[in-house]
Amino acid sequence: MRKILCRAPGEPGQFDLANPRRARYPVDMKAVSPTIQPTSTSDRLTLAREAFARYRAMCFWFVRPDFTVTEATIDLVIRGLRQSGDREAFLLAERLCR
Repeated sequence: MRKILCRAPGEPGQFDLANPRRARYPVDMKAVSPTIQPTSTSDRLTLAREAFARYRAMCFWFVRPDFTVTEATIDLVIRGLRQSGDREAFLLAERLCR
């Protein structure tokens, strides 16, 4: 069967019209991931705070407004990113687990 492509090969969102479930979404990790590499506890906490602020409306709508992220609550941020976030949030949660 001949493949009919919706977009040029290698572009995000390319898929085979004969089988639309086989979408390909190449990921540019520099665009998805923040520049901070969590090597220490303070870097991990900074990354968790940035993720909480970025995904507050999507993943943490139930948390009270005066909530602050601490080392003890990083697990809440990871769980919220994994359960309610998009793909970028899931990848960010993976980086927080390292």
